[in-house]
Amino acid sequence: MQGLIKRSLPVGPLHKWVEQHSIAHELADSVSELLPCVIPVHVPETSSTPDVGHTFRTVAWNVDRGKKTDEIIAELQTHPDLKDTDFLLLTETDWGMARSGNRDVTGDIARALGMYGWFAPSYLNLTTGHGAERAKGGENKYGLHGNSILSRYPLENLRVVKLKNATDKFRSIEVRLGQQTVLMGDFKCANQTLSLACIHLDAYSSQRQRANQLRTVLEALPSNHAVLIGGDFNTSTYNAKHSFYTGLGLIYKTLFFGPARIMRNHYLHPYKRFDKPVFQELERFGYNYRDCNEMGVGTFDIVLGDDNMRSMASDKFPRIVEKYVEWAIGLNGGACSTRLDWFAARHIQPKTSKVVRLTDGTSNHIKKRLSDHHPIALQFQL
Repeated sequence: MQGLIKRSLPVGPLHKWVEQHSIAHELADSVSELLPCVIPVHVPETSSTPDVGHTFRTVAWNVDRGKKTDEIIAELQTHPDLKDTDFLLLTETDWGMARSGNRDVTGDIARALGMYGWFAPSYLNLTTGHGAERAKGGENKYGLHGNSILSRYPLENLRVVKLKNATDKFRSIEVRLGQQTVLMGDFKCANQTLSLACIHLDAYSSQRQRANQLRTVLEALPSNHAVLIGGDFNTSTYNAKHSFYTGLGLIYKTLFFGPARIMRNHYLHPYKRFDKPVFQELERFGYNYRDCNEMGVGTFDIVLGDDNMRSMASDKFPRIVEKYVEWAIGLNGGACSTRLDWFAARHIQPKTSKVVRLTDGTSNHIKKRLSDHHPIALQFQL
């Protein structure tokens, strides 16, 4: 697909060229159908089976494409809250993207940690990413982006669930084929089965669309298994489907709540009001999220002076929205934190949960960040 585009040198919006080019149109449809699959990327030489009563350690982490894969591996090997993890649920993992060094991010991490690794592509990216990533240059080797599960133990019944796009990714500035896919797998321990789900809900979506995507996941999970869901729920508290609705949300929250109250009471607690539909779906299906998360602690920091975040936002939002956000964050000391990443579980016993904040969320630490998200960790028993 990418080779055809380069040879034909389309002028104007890519989606219009594809619609008019019969071969490209047919190829785009075929690629979109093939993307939702499970790719085994690593099988370790040895594996073990835990004893009954074992306390499992799980980490969910949006690794920001894997741009700093080597540093992420080092933290997963040495950090006391991240090392010796039984299950890793990784969102935003690249395979053959220029922005992350054209690496197999999932495979590289799995090999370094001696874990089984599976990758589920969500998108074939026909650009090199968002603003700052495109400016970096280079060419994609494969252009794949998706989600991954890594495990100390073999998993069975690996499968994917497709989520309906909240916006048309092919008509965005970051031109992509595909849709978010949730990667699932089953772990058998003694006479019990644990179903794992690595989930990434659409960032540019409304609260109701996020809830509908989550419902699709919950309906696909078995009712007779213990279940652990982890990943990036993108509970921003905003309708981010269109910049117009985001702007209205900013005005409404400013007039009726005020920036300080929103940052303190809602960005860290989206289940209270603005993303309540997402958490109502979890409760309706019998999932526990309160005991599986360190409540009131942010996983995504917005910091003044973060050029990468500004360039990403500029692909979607007008400058007036960016200026407002910068003004509001300035009132809060130049940084604020939001809660986007979550665990939710059914039929397991949560023991401890923690947001592993690897940096302090200030401008001094922007360059030191391994990802724009902090990992979340959970210990539990079956």
